[in-house]
Amino acid sequence: MNNNLTERHFIRLEGIEVSAPIGYYPEERQLGVDFIISLEVVTDFSEAASHDRLEDTINYEELVEAVKTGMAGPAKLIEHAAYRIKENIFAVSSRIHSLRLEVRKLHPPLALKTASATIILEYSTPE
Repeated sequence: MNNNLTERHFIRLEGIEVSAPIGYYPEERQLGVDFIISLEVVTDFSEAASHDRLEDTINYEELVEAVKTGMAGPAKLIEHAAYRIKENIFAVSSRIHSLRLEVRKLHPPLALKTASATIILEYSTPE
């Protein structure tokens, strides 16, 4: 075993599909809009890797629940929904060191047909 290795551990969930009452226009908040959420957290799951215990890593179900809860309430801006998701994800575990979050709104109501509008946010805890 080489103990001189430096490790960084990532957990990525891609393509989480959710319909949510989020949008600038009242109809979007009434009818709901389709979103695709992807996230990546940096953590240390070395104990989970060596001992095969869920409690030593980040539970994917808790990350999905953080997204679901963050998207549940009405909001005008996807930026606000992303903020709520971020707050929920960092509340999941103190083992999370950083987060990259992508919130993609499908078919936004724009003057020209547009597949999606995406915001990307990165957050890190202080070192």
